[in-house]
Amino acid sequence: MVYFYAPGRHGEHAEKFLTGFDGILQIDGYTGYNRLTKSSRKGGAPIRVAHCSAHTRRKLREVFDRDGSESAKSRLGEKLAYIHSHWQSLQTFLTDGRVEIDSNRVENLVRPIALNRKSALFAGHDEGGKAWGRIASLIETCKINGVEPFAWLTATLTAIAAGHPKSRIDDLLPWNFKPST
Repeated sequence: MVYFYAPGRHGEHAEKFLTGFDGILQIDGYTGYNRLTKSSRKGGAPIRVAHCSAHTRRKLREVFDRDGSESAKSRLGEKLAYIHSHWQSLQTFLTDGRVEIDSNRVENLVRPIALNRKSALFAGHDEGGKAWGRIASLIETCKINGVEPFAWLTATLTAIAAGHPKSRIDDLLPWNFKPST
């Protein structure tokens, strides 16, 4: 799990961060990401995207709950147009077993961070925001690997302060953490 700070949500920030990335990116329907799929993408070949089926279902459900099932140029029609425009990438999970049908798992991990966004304004500067992104990445990586973040951070900082060799830095990564008993 990686978080990175950018001074806005524009697509060029994602493009810069993903320089050199070549793979599949599971995303929501934010149009700023469209530039990542173009042959003119800076920093690499076009990225293959996988859109989230849960977003699609949610959009239809919201309209149905609010308006019923009547159609034409309605809100339901708008949501169906969303599905049509993302149809190819909504099927990515069918051809690549690494891709999930939706991004709910990641969104559940991101939710506490997103809710904390206003609190994170303490950063006061782009460098503070970048540092916050690094710390959030480490904490969420611990959680994904079933590691208690405070225990990992305490042990890691203690090891570094005690002179842990740079050549063995991989030993300190969350997925390699062995809590002392």
